[in-house]
Amino acid sequence: GDASADCQRPKNGIQRASGPLPAEPCLFTRLPCGMAMPAERAYADTTASQIDREVHGLAENAFNRAVALLTERRVLLDATAHRLLEAETLDAADIEGIVEGLKAAV
Repeated sequence: GDASADCQRPKNGIQRASGPLPAEPCLFTRLPCGMAMPAERAYADTTASQIDREVHGLAENAFNRAVALLTERRVLLDATAHRLLEAETLDAADIEGIVEGLKAAV
């Protein structure tokens, strides 16, 4: 396929604190094997640093939120893990049963 068509990028660029990044050129070049490698960038080192800081901040916030949710719901997490060790698979009814059992225990 066409390498430019295979490139996934937002139509209107990436929004960041200092304004949108242009959608062109594509940040990755598709190789014949289907892998992607970084293309030559069309922006300055300072812009790259801003992007790096913003991406790092997004990843750190997502990680902290995940840890907070798992910590907050640790009892449910442990009960679900224990049930998975017994049954290997759970469906919605199984999970609802776990949640209801925990509510009844409180």
